[in-house]
Amino acid sequence: MKHFAIITLINVMIFCSGVLFGQTNSSRPSVNTTKPSSVNTSKPSKKAINTSRPMKPANAKPVKSGGKAEVDKAVAKDFVKHVEYLSDDKLMGRETGTEGEKMAYEYIVREFRKDGIQPKGTNGYLQEFTFYKGMKANEMNVISINGLPYNMEKGWYPLSQSANASVRGKVYDVNFGITAPELNHDDYKGRRKLNGKILLINLSNPNETNPHSEFAPYNGINYRVETALKNGAAGIIFYNSSDFLKDPDAKYKIKTERFDIPVVFLKEDLKKNLKKIKKAQLTVNLTEDVGRGNNVIGYIDNKARNTIVIGGHFDHIGMGHFGSRWTGKPEIHNGADDNASGTAMLIELAAALKDEKYNSSNYMFIAFSGEEMGLYGSKHFVKNPTVPLQSINYMLNYDMVGRLDEKNTLIVNGVGTSPQWEVISTLDRPGIGDLKTTESGVGASDHTSFYLEEIPSIHFFSGTHNDYHKPMDDAEFIDYDGIHAIYNFSLSLIDELQDDGRLEFTKTKDDNQRSAPKFTVTLGVMPDYTFETGGMRIDAVTKDRPAEKAGIEDGDIVIQMGDHRIGDMMAYMEALSKFKKGDKTKVKVKRGEKEMEFEVTF
Repeated sequence: MKHFAIITLINVMIFCSGVLFGQTNSSRPSVNTTKPSSVNTSKPSKKAINTSRPMKPANAKPVKSGGKAEVDKAVAKDFVKHVEYLSDDKLMGRETGTEGEKMAYEYIVREFRKDGIQPKGTNGYLQEFTFYKGMKANEMNVISINGLPYNMEKGWYPLSQSANASVRGKVYDVNFGITAPELNHDDYKGRRKLNGKILLINLSNPNETNPHSEFAPYNGINYRVETALKNGAAGIIFYNSSDFLKDPDAKYKIKTERFDIPVVFLKEDLKKNLKKIKKAQLTVNLTEDVGRGNNVIGYIDNKARNTIVIGGHFDHIGMGHFGSRWTGKPEIHNGADDNASGTAMLIELAAALKDEKYNSSNYMFIAFSGEEMGLYGSKHFVKNPTVPLQSINYMLNYDMVGRLDEKNTLIVNGVGTSPQWEVISTLDRPGIGDLKTTESGVGASDHTSFYLEEIPSIHFFSGTHNDYHKPMDDAEFIDYDGIHAIYNFSLSLIDELQDDGRLEFTKTKDDNQRSAPKFTVTLGVMPDYTFETGGMRIDAVTKDRPAEKAGIEDGDIVIQMGDHRIGDMMAYMEALSKFKKGDKTKVKVKRGEKEMEFEVTF
């Protein structure tokens, strides 16, 4: 799960992580986008938990809070058992579609069955879904230029926009392949004999060094393929002459629209003789790699009119091939807080809600998979529900509930999705101190899928920490008293709402609408995006990149770049957008209590 206060930044990372972290292809913030050749199961040394947290809102209502939560010893023991099993090394990080995911869902099924929770999936307790894993290019992919054949090791690869097809013909250079009448630019003007031809297109643009160029809207591959098709293209050979623009995705991690013609990209080896290309044959054969994951769905049928959904994802990021904040060698990411803690909560709430005192509603318990890849499991459920969606009254989501801070702060996201959620701030909450709420129903966890179906949905969250999406998120750091306090508070909330009937749904304004700037340079660092204010804290410095060469170190907090003050992550990216390759600037950082200045060359 990703922290609510940085949802926009995380969406930015989807597109900009290559610039920020020195990677080239990623659909999510990532440290390592390639799978290691061997698995290393040794654990890195643990790091201290970051206990810096937001303060209680000024307008929070006074309530009874603090004190010790009442603890059921059997439940407490089970919380430990669930978290320790689900975050054990043998589950290899519970990545969706792996044996570790299977071991996790089999455990959840056993617990549901033991507690008398009915199956409500499409195959017993399970609900299978598919997800896009990428594409594979086999040896059938060949191009021939001027009669000479080249396999993919010789400097080219098919693009994911390509059809599985073959074409032979003359090659015509159409420069950037851009038609922009409002900019008085048309690379197709005067070229009337392109029908059935293979077009050679430069992925750069006439103003490539300016990240805010007026040509930026025309940079996309899809746009250029569509424009080429309108001009009669039967195939496309792309190349990139720019040092400022990245080459297209060669790992097929991002699913794209596929067109009706072969589309390929020439790398350095073959683009040296572009002017000599007169004719070519392109043969492309790509197969989609489909993965399969499983939600686990249990049900308590009280013959009631309304159903309450209680959810939490049980998958994690495996060895950290995607989404990891770890910069060392690949390690198992056990995800004890994210989200063995929420899965343990789901299992124990299911057992508790069997009590007849809660029988005014039916209860559905969904352990989602595929959350870390992009809410695949919850999206699949709301499109393929196993109870009518209109029967669902509200949804409670538990994602990262295992590390309350020293003030026992509980964050509840999505309270704006129904006016009845106001009751949350009035309930007694032993063991929970400060209560922080956010309005938006849109967030980086599974409640979002239900909110988008106009179902009141909230997300319980104990806060971020420095071990988030790192191998150090292990069971030894879990605050079990805190989990128990949230468990008790949840039961109080469910009980309180029993007499309220249907909750009224309200749409919310997205709390994270600040748009992200475009930039073409980087310091070469891994930002700590759990660090909220007072600069941009560096989690790790990448070797041989500008920051390291200048003397900047892990843990430094960037507070100024040139004339630009850095107050947070967004300000850092805004500052980066002001520089281009080759620029020099002074970067001021805070190291401990000292302020230091370094000269950086981008």
